[in-house]
Amino acid sequence: MALKKTKLEINSRIEYIGTDEECDDIKSLSEAFCRTNGNEMRITYDNIFEGKKIGTVSIIFDKTDKDCVTIVKHGECECIYVYGKDMRHTASFSAGGISFEIVIVTNKIENTLSEDGGKLIIESTIENGGCEIEHADIEINMYV
Repeated sequence: MALKKTKLEINSRIEYIGTDEECDDIKSLSEAFCRTNGNEMRITYDNIFEGKKIGTVSIIFDKTDKDCVTIVKHGECECIYVYGKDMRHTASFSAGGISFEIVIVTNKIENTLSEDGGKLIIESTIENGGCEIEHADIEINMYV
């Protein structure tokens, strides 16, 4: 098992559908650890919100099938999101003692992440109760 310390530049944009809420544009820099075990690659970093650590995030995928990526969040917000080419995934989201199911529709996934760095781009739509509630775009650049 190989372990490397890396840096992540994370850019995300969340557009709320059917509301007057403005889009959330979030940009952050984070130190992370990239761990490989056989074909599995796992990148883990602290989830920081308003200067406070609220948990950890892991990005997990098989290096031989980069078109399927799992993002796992632990802490104040608990969820497991699976993104894949032309995929619909039902996920459970839990925060503040409230849990609910959402459906994640992957519109685009590009993954060039490797032990040497790279980029992950995910564009998705989030549904709840059969209605679209969010469009989310995530771009993660990893530097070794």
